[in-house]
Order: sequence, then C-alpha cells, then structure tokens
Amino acid sequence: MYLDGGSYRIATVSGTSITLNGLQPGTEYQIVVRAIIGGMYVPNSSWFYVTTLDASEEEPPVDDEPTIEEPIDKPSVEKPPIDESTDEPSVDIPLVEEPIEEEPVIDIPIAPSAPTDMRIEESSPYSIVLQWTQSDEVSSYILEYRRTSDTEGEWIQVTAPVADATSVRIEGLKPVTQYTFRLTAVNEAGTATTEMTAATTANPDALLPVKPRVRLDKKATTTTSLTIKLLAPNSRTSLDANAHYTISWNPTARNSTAPSGHVEGVTGTQFTLTDLNPGTRYRITVTPYNENGQSHDSRNRSMHTTVNATTQRYDTLRVQKLRLSMAEIFYHALHN
Repeated sequence: MYLDGGSYRIATVSGTSITLNGLQPGTEYQIVVRAIIGGMYVPNSSWFYVTTLDASEEEPPVDDEPTIEEPIDKPSVEKPPIDESTDEPSVDIPLVEEPIEEEPVIDIPIAPSAPTDMRIEESSPYSIVLQWTQSDEVSSYILEYRRTSDTEGEWIQVTAPVADATSVRIEGLKPVTQYTFRLTAVNEAGTATTEMTAATTANPDALLPVKPRVRLDKKATTTTSLTIKLLAPNSRTSLDANAHYTISWNPTARNSTAPSGHVEGVTGTQFTLTDLNPGTRYRITVTPYNENGQSHDSRNRSMHTTVNATTQRYDTLRVQKLRLSMAEIFYHALHN
C-alpha cells in the first residue's frame, strides 16, 4: 500500500518482492507493508518513504537490494509509533489451528475360520449329537450329512445351527450305519468347511438290558410262595443297574385251576411270588426292559411249590421197570 497524491493505492504480493508501476517521476511515496493472514490484516505495519528519480536524471545501476531512504518528516502525514526496543516493528500473528481431516476407515470383511475339534458327543440308534469348537468371524453354519458308503450321493442338509452354537442333534438316522458330516462356517466374505467321517449310530439291541438267569431259592420256598433270584448270564456280563423286570407265572398243567398272574416294574435281583397253590408246578417268565425298550429275550423257568402234608395222598402206583426179582416203583403225589 503506498500513498499517491494524498490517497493510498493497494498492491498485493505473495512473494518477497514487487515492482510498483505507473508512478510519477521525481515524486516521494510513502510505502506501507502489511501482512494478511486468513483474509484479515495483521496489526502493526512496516512503512518507509521512497522518491522516484526525475526524468532528466540518469538512472543509477540496479542493485540486488533497493536502497531505502530514511523517512523525512512530513507535517501532513502522521507517522505511526515505532517500538524503540527493537530494530524491526513487532508483529503479533495469531496462531490458527487448521482442522486435520481424518482418512475414512475401510472395513474389509474377513472370511471365517473352519470349525475345529469336531466329535461325536452322543450316539443312539436313530440320532447323533455332533459337537465342535466355534469358528471366528462366523455369521451362520451349514450342516450336511450322508452315508459314508454313498460317496456319490447327495448331501442332506439339516436345520442350520445359529452362529454361537457348538453342538446339534441330528435325528432320523438309521441304526448301525456310518455317516459323514460336513459343517461349513459362513459370513459375507466367504466360507470354511470341516468334514468328519466314521460316525456310526448305535445298535438298538446293544442298548437293551441282558436277560438274567433265574434261580429258585429252595430254602425260601413254601406251599404258597416261590422266591426267585436274578443272576448275570455269565461271568463277563453284569446285570443292568437301571433295568426293570416284568415277571409272569402260570401253572404248567393244562386243566389246572391254580391262579396265574404277572407283575411289572420289578427292580433288584430277588422277588417272591405269593398266593400260589400248594404242590403246583409253575412256569415263570422274566422279561427285562429299560428306557430304550424291552429286551427281545425272556427267560423261562419251571418251579413248583411244596406239598401240604395234611392233604397229601398217594392213590396211584405204577410199575416202571422189572429187573429179576426187584421192582423199581415211583409214586405221584396228588392233592385235594
């Protein structure tokens, strides 16, 4: 900004030098330098006076740096005060903090990890419980199976487990059959699959209780009761501790009037049948069962009650065999 004929003219420069054109020869100018920051003038300015050459005067050689004449007091122009404590005027420049633009964060999806540690947690004749360790970055699963022997067969898809699931029960399988299971972790970035083989459903018969041996406790037998004991079938097999038994009995004679009967839910290894007829042979049947069903095997045993001595009579004698002068004779005990 410079004074020309009593008025200021403004020239703007962004570098460190400027040439003022259109000036009058032999004329003194007041030059004022003001800094502009953010479109606003900074307080305190530098100023000085410069006189242009007369047209008749010879132009002096141009130096690298212009010669600045000392300012001359002019009564018509009031000079701004200068801080005497420093060679240059003090300029207070306010600090302006420009906002830092944050770069946008791009979320790149990651494909899930494959399920690990797949294993059979429980097996029955018609279902299997499959368990695994949860995948990372998973949103859902796809669970499929097929018979292992059917290598070219189609996979059968079951209800998809939820994302945080670690086990599932697969129903509708066939007994004693080997299956292959395929579990796939899924999210928007991709899939990861784990395959497992050699999972065989159980044999239903193997889950049923074994049939016991039935033995008569002779010491506990009376005219109207029989006590039986249930024993393991052999030394390598034990009775099922959770087994229950159905025990039924009926007389072996065709036209017998002796009562028959049965009882269910028997537990333990010993049972006494009561209210029987004296001197009567009975066929006793023991059938075991548990929560998986009833055993296909039952054990039959014939036993008889003792004879009441007060009613016993012998009314038939039969010669069975003759040898020389000896005869072997047996008798049949009857009762009233």
